[in-house]
Amino acid sequence: ACYRKPVPPRVGGAQTTIAVAHCSRVWAQVEPMTITLTAACLRELLHYDPDLGWFMWLRSRGGRTHPGAVAGRLDGSTGYIRIGVNGKSYYAHRLAVLYQLGQWPAEEVDHLKGLKSDNRWSELAQKSHAENSKNHTQPRRDNKLGVLGVFRVPGGRFVAQIQRDGRSQHLGRFDSAEAAHEAYLRARAAGERA
Repeated sequence: ACYRKPVPPRVGGAQTTIAVAHCSRVWAQVEPMTITLTAACLRELLHYDPDLGWFMWLRSRGGRTHPGAVAGRLDGSTGYIRIGVNGKSYYAHRLAVLYQLGQWPAEEVDHLKGLKSDNRWSELAQKSHAENSKNHTQPRRDNKLGVLGVFRVPGGRFVAQIQRDGRSQHLGRFDSAEAAHEAYLRARAAGERA
């Protein structure tokens, strides 16, 4: 069975380790709290439909779910689907990569059309943080102006800036947030063409 069994810790050298029998495969000893979900274990518990982007339970989980039930819940604070497996919560888009490719994503998983709850395989791609950040079409929640790439400085003027290669590039000071945002959009478009 693919679930965590309580195993008493045993002392091994200077550190205490936990022997873990997880899934039907036996895992090597790992440090406490570093149990990593494998693709084999995931496939024993869940089925991923790449056309729909849904995970479905393959077996009952102690009366809480039944085989065939859609797994996961929408995390209202982030917009992503989260699935609880063995007492740990995972993002469904990261589980999709693990399920399909057999290994955890090495980079960020991008939702190509920007819909965070759409986990269809055709809508997911592994990208670097810089590439993934280019897709932002909405400002962060803490952005008081409500526009990308612009902030207000003392004196009432607005500054436009853009991130390139992990560094902030100053685009200028403007009298209005709209003018600053236009400068940001022009710089963004120029960067995408380059």
